[in-house]
Amino acid sequence: MPDGAASLTDDLVLCNRERAAAVMDKYGLDGLVAAEARNVYYLSNFTSNIMWNWTWTSFAILPRDPKTPPTLLCSNLDLPVLIANPTWMPNVVGFALFMGGTDEPQKRPFKPTQAPGSTLRPYERKAMALYEATPAIVAKTSESLVAAALKDLRLETKTLGFDDVRLSGRIVAHHLPRISAVDARDIMREIRMVKTEPEIKLLRHAARINEQAQMAAIRATKVGATWDDLLKVYQIEMIKLGGKPVYMIRGAGELSGVRVQITDYPIKAGDFVFYDSLGEYRHYKADIGRTAVLGTAPPEYRRTYEAMRAGWEEGCRRVRPGMMSTELADIITEACQKAGYPDYMSRAAGPHSLGLEHFDHPQFDGFYQPFRIEENCVLNVDMPLLIYGRDAMHLEDTVVVRKDGIEFLTSNQTGMVEIPV
Repeated sequence: MPDGAASLTDDLVLCNRERAAAVMDKYGLDGLVAAEARNVYYLSNFTSNIMWNWTWTSFAILPRDPKTPPTLLCSNLDLPVLIANPTWMPNVVGFALFMGGTDEPQKRPFKPTQAPGSTLRPYERKAMALYEATPAIVAKTSESLVAAALKDLRLETKTLGFDDVRLSGRIVAHHLPRISAVDARDIMREIRMVKTEPEIKLLRHAARINEQAQMAAIRATKVGATWDDLLKVYQIEMIKLGGKPVYMIRGAGELSGVRVQITDYPIKAGDFVFYDSLGEYRHYKADIGRTAVLGTAPPEYRRTYEAMRAGWEEGCRRVRPGMMSTELADIITEACQKAGYPDYMSRAAGPHSLGLEHFDHPQFDGFYQPFRIEENCVLNVDMPLLIYGRDAMHLEDTVVVRKDGIEFLTSNQTGMVEIPV
C-alpha cells in the first residue's frame, strides 16, 4: 500500500481468495478484471460513494498467478478515500481521464495544488503522501488505461474474465487483440456465493437492522394507515440504524397480493398485511418477510400460515451443503402440504443466495435459477402465498448454511402478528 493509506488486516478482507483461485482454475482463467462497483469492492475492499454512482471510476485486477500483484486502479478523484477505506491489494495505480489526451496512456505523476505559503493540515498531508507515492496514468479512455495496466502486469496474451463485456470488447478490439476475454459476470457471482467471515459479519448486521426497521413498520400498522405511512417508517428507521432502505413491498388487503404498487390504500380491520423488506448495510443486502393481520386471523388462514411455517422449519432442519436449491424447495413444499395445506403450489418456495446482490448466485437464464448450496452460503427462501380472492401472506428469513446445519442471521420469529383493532 502507498504511504498515507490505512492498512487492512486479513480479518477484514471480503474476497474469498482461495475460492476465487479455484473458480478461475475451473474456467481456465489467468485473472479477473472487475469494473462493476460490487465486484471492485468485493475483490479489493475499496469503496467510495462515487464508485457506486458513476461509471468506470475504479477497476480491480486479480491475477491467478500469486507472483503477479493484485491491482486496484483508482481515479485520482477517489485516491484520498484510501486514507479511511483501505485495500489489501498491494499495487494501487491512480488515473485521470482527459478526453482530449493522446490515444496512448502516459505515466504522469499527479500532485494537488497547494496554496502558496500554506501549511498542509493532517488529512491534506496524508492525501499528498498518497498522491506522491502512487503511480499514475493519464489516458483518453477507460479501456486504454485498463489495457495499459494489464500490459504492465504481463497479462496481454492471457485468458481473462471480465465482469463487463463492454470493457473487454473495447480492449480486445482496440488495444490488446491477443487477450482471450471471457464473460465473468456469473463467474464473479459463483465466487461470491461462498461467504467469508467478514462478509457474514456485515450480512448479520444488515439482517438485524433491516428486521428492526421492518418491526417498526409493523408496530406502526393500524386501521387507516396507508402503505406510504408504513414505508416511511421503515425507510427512516433503516437510515437511523445506519443502513440503506431499498424497498418494502407489498401492501394490505387486496393489495397484499396484487402487485400494482398503489400506496395510498387505507388499511382496514380484517386486512392481512404482507411485508417484504430489502435493505443493505455497507452494500450487503438484507431481506426479510413477515405477515400481520388487523384483528384475529380466521382459522383457515391460521392453518395455512402454520403449514407454511412447518415447511420452512423442515427446510431449516434438512438443508445441507451440496444440496440443490430445487431440492430444498421440494422439501419445503412437501412439508407444507403434509402440515395442512395440500394445495401449496409445487416450488412456490423460492430459495436464493444473498450478498452484494439480492440474488447472489449465477443467473444467466434469470434470477430464480437452480444453484448448488455450499458451505457458508447465505440463504433466503421466499415463501409468499399469493392466491387471488384472498389476502396474501409471507414469511422469509436469512440463514448461513454451515457444515452441519444453519445459523440464523434474522430472528426466525415467524409467527403471524395479530394487531388489535
